[in-house]
Amino acid sequence: GEAAYWATYCGYRMNDPVLTLRHAGLARLDSTKLDYTLQYVAESWKQLNDDSLYVATLWEGFHKFPTSGYFFPRLIDSYTAKGNYEKALAVADEALAADSLSELYLFAKSTMLLNLCEYAQSLAYSKKIIAQNDQMADAYYNAGTALVNIALSMDPRKQKKQIRKKYQMAMPYMETYRRLAPQQKDKWAPALYRIYFNLNMGKQFDEIDRILKN
Repeated sequence: GEAAYWATYCGYRMNDPVLTLRHAGLARLDSTKLDYTLQYVAESWKQLNDDSLYVATLWEGFHKFPTSGYFFPRLIDSYTAKGNYEKALAVADEALAADSLSELYLFAKSTMLLNLCEYAQSLAYSKKIIAQNDQMADAYYNAGTALVNIALSMDPRKQKKQIRKKYQMAMPYMETYRRLAPQQKDKWAPALYRIYFNLNMGKQFDEIDRILKN
């Protein structure tokens, strides 16, 4: 197993996917380095543009090493790139079963719920993250976005008061996101524009209007 592992590693370092895969079967027998072997195999399938074997290898690695920093984000990315948010959500759920407090996993779940228009649930997961780490900018963005989307899904003729309340709730989240991620202007400026407009906050609205026009 160990000799095969080093052959696999060398193939990977040489950027030669065929060479990497040649001894990968034997290399898997070395369980102490299996985490890395599966990473090299996944990268090789990716280089060879074999998406189904790439994803299958990521799943294998994720099942065996759910808390590894390699398999989880790539699995999530491979599904979100195709717009398959249900599948990505299933990955996040499995990851949370392995580590229920991981900010990365909680954030992935909150983002997938947002993509699936499950705004109230998404908000709940964002709040969970903020309770653990009040400096994670993107959790505030997700929370604010969820609330804005809830407001947008309401009937402006019948639910004026409730809509206003949602924008009021969204405002501190989005303002905190702006403070923590000032460079992410394309994300917070349009959101704050909509919030200030709906809350008739002229001074704040004008400032954002100027930012957007520049």
